[in-house]
Amino acid sequence: MEFIKAQNEKVTLNVKSFILQEDGYFIAYSPALDLSSYGESENEAVKNFKGALLTYIQSVTTHQTLFADLKKLGWTNKKYSRKNFVLPSDYDSNKVFENLGISLDKRDVKEVQLDLAV
Repeated sequence: MEFIKAQNEKVTLNVKSFILQEDGYFIAYSPALDLSSYGESENEAVKNFKGALLTYIQSVTTHQTLFADLKKLGWTNKKYSRKNFVLPSDYDSNKVFENLGISLDKRDVKEVQLDLAV
């Protein structure tokens, strides 16, 4: 289950990203955060994605826009906690790819679960 937890100055998250290949590059993309990165190998794409994710979290915490940004992306607060976010139970990352015009049926796509504490 994907989640983001903000407590004091620390953000802990677990998000799913997908690795796909296009035009000779590997792309790491998280539909839940609308965040991506790329590399010449799978490992480089994941490494670069983690860097982009870290930059994103640092930016939204510095500017104090984490909660507003997550809500805009469709995340909801967990019951009884204003600082714990989860994706809605009906969230479907495949539909995000469909809306982008990307057919996952015709591609070799690898799913990667990423954990990060900032």
